[in-house]
Amino acid sequence: YPASLPEVIAVSYLVKTNKLAKFANFGDWIDYSIIGEEIPGYNQNNKIINLSGTSQSSALISLLASFYLSQDKQNDISEFANWLNQHSESSDQNWGKMIKLDMVKTLVVKE
Repeated sequence: YPASLPEVIAVSYLVKTNKLAKFANFGDWIDYSIIGEEIPGYNQNNKIINLSGTSQSSALISLLASFYLSQDKQNDISEFANWLNQHSESSDQNWGKMIKLDMVKTLVVKE
C-alpha cells in the first residue's frame, strides 16, 4: 500500500461520534483518523451536498496541512507532523491518533 510508506500520512475515517466507520481502513499503518461524515462538498451539478468517506477525511488532513504550512514560510512537512501529534489524541484502537472535529474547528476557525 502506498499509505504504509513512512513518508505518507495514512488517514482513516471517523463518524461524527468519533468512532471508526464500519468500512474504514484500520491497522498499525494508519497515522490519523479524522471525521469524514457529512462533509459539505459539490456534486457533478455544482450543488452542495453532504459527502462521507475516507476521501473527505483525507481532504480535511490536506486542509490542515495547507493551513499550517501557509502560516509561516519556514514550516515544513515534518513540523506539520509534529503539530498534528500535538493536536491529536492517542486511541486504544488500531486506527491511529484521533483528530476530533472540535480540534479541527479550534485549529482552523479563528474567533
